[in-house]
Amino acid sequence: MKQTILNGKIIEDYSDDYPFPSVLIAYVDKNKPLHVLVAYAVVCEQCGEEWISDSNADKLESIVSGARDKHTMIEVANFSDFLKVAS
Repeated sequence: MKQTILNGKIIEDYSDDYPFPSVLIAYVDKNKPLHVLVAYAVVCEQCGEEWISDSNADKLESIVSGARDKHTMIEVANFSDFLKVAS
């Protein structure tokens, strides 16, 4: 995943996603494509700790649980679409 983030190409830009914008990055290594969603986190101004909100963590856990239930090896989900359904 590190190579994808460092050397990949941004193929989707979700800069309008609220509250945390993100990007989808694609990279092909040895003919194996990999996509990584990079989402921004909140950084505490006092201690520098990075975190995401509990509600977003719950939504991400729900996406992961759904992928696990479907027995998929790779799940592609549009977080902003999920927020519209979950709201």
